[in-house]
Amino acid sequence: MIFLKYLFIKIIKQSKSVTDAKSTLMEVFNLSEIQAQAILDMRLSRLTSLEVNRLIEELNKLKELIKRYTAVLKSPSLQIKIVKQELMQVSKDYGGNRKSEFLNPVEDAPEDDSSISDEEVGEVNIIFTPMRTIKSVLQKNYNLSIKELNGNSNLYEIPQISLKVQTNKDIYAFTNLGNCVKLPVDKIAKCKFKDKGANLSAYYTNIEDNEKVVACLELLEEEKDKELLFATKKGMIKITKVSQYFSNRQAINAIKLKDEDEVISVEFNNKEFLSLFTKKGIGMVVEKNDILSTGRATSGVIGIKLNENDEVISANIVNKGDVFTLFYNNGSHKAIDFVSIPTSLRNKKGVKIIPQKHNGGVQIVKADILNPNINYVLEEKDGKLHYILSSSFKPESIQNLGKFVRNVRGAEVVSNVYDYQLS
Repeated sequence: MIFLKYLFIKIIKQSKSVTDAKSTLMEVFNLSEIQAQAILDMRLSRLTSLEVNRLIEELNKLKELIKRYTAVLKSPSLQIKIVKQELMQVSKDYGGNRKSEFLNPVEDAPEDDSSISDEEVGEVNIIFTPMRTIKSVLQKNYNLSIKELNGNSNLYEIPQISLKVQTNKDIYAFTNLGNCVKLPVDKIAKCKFKDKGANLSAYYTNIEDNEKVVACLELLEEEKDKELLFATKKGMIKITKVSQYFSNRQAINAIKLKDEDEVISVEFNNKEFLSLFTKKGIGMVVEKNDILSTGRATSGVIGIKLNENDEVISANIVNKGDVFTLFYNNGSHKAIDFVSIPTSLRNKKGVKIIPQKHNGGVQIVKADILNPNINYVLEEKDGKLHYILSSSFKPESIQNLGKFVRNVRGAEVVSNVYDYQLS
């Protein structure tokens, strides 16, 4: 074995190139091309005449560099000479008249200043992001910062819920686990729009790991006789007066939830109908005439009869003439008119709204009411984000496939769709 090793080395060293070495090995030892290549891959190929010469040439170059760098280190005058040459080259390459202009530091200061002082704060936007963080952004900064996402945007930059409010007010955050949390606006950290913000636990210590805010409202004393409408993923709906949520405690139960049920929406009850959409593609528009207002600690009534393993994923207060937006997990999205879904009393099954042309397994990720002040952010399973303008939606038939986001098409490719509040 040792003899063969030395023979391999002798053949390789005497070869003019790697190709020559491979041919000789195959001929002398009756090897296949794969076997000869395996021997050469053992770094023995560096022993050919050509490779040895390359190593010697590389060594000589390194010696020259070492000699040059040593001379520079020992000579301050040579160092200055090199710096001067490099600066002159920079001046030659980039010299020219300034193309940008200086701004007056007082008159032309940008609105989105990095320093935010308490004296500047009057009206703010309270933002809740998909990452379960909350931040307070000056209204003027918010208006300047709202724009389309770019390739570097992340979920902390999405105003999924945004509420314009004065800093001397309280806001009420409603969570998926049925809690109502009162938050003084002036206690919420002042941030720039792109800042991450703080987790809700910074203001509400009893929050659970799987708890998130689904709605944020300003409840005023003069509006105490108005009503709130709750909807849950198991199809329950409840109407309760605003006055029920005024309390000296920071957090109270907003609704009585049954096992594994969650709140998906809370809105002022100020429209004629309620729309309900389920994950498996059932849509329903409910007449609210027979839904009575009940107390805070109640469960409400059945809004929609769900099929097995189905759940409500979107609920909205609507009027005749509103337009629904629908997002499917295969990457398609579209809009349909209010009249596309027949109105009915509550506790019914609804109608199928997934086009028959869609392959099996297609589900609804989100349904909403078309609003010029709300755009959308579609998130793929791999985390990529896509910005969708509300102005791109035009009502079409339920049976139409809808549009697909560019390069987003396939079974269950979409994981979430978020609101992007413009005001």
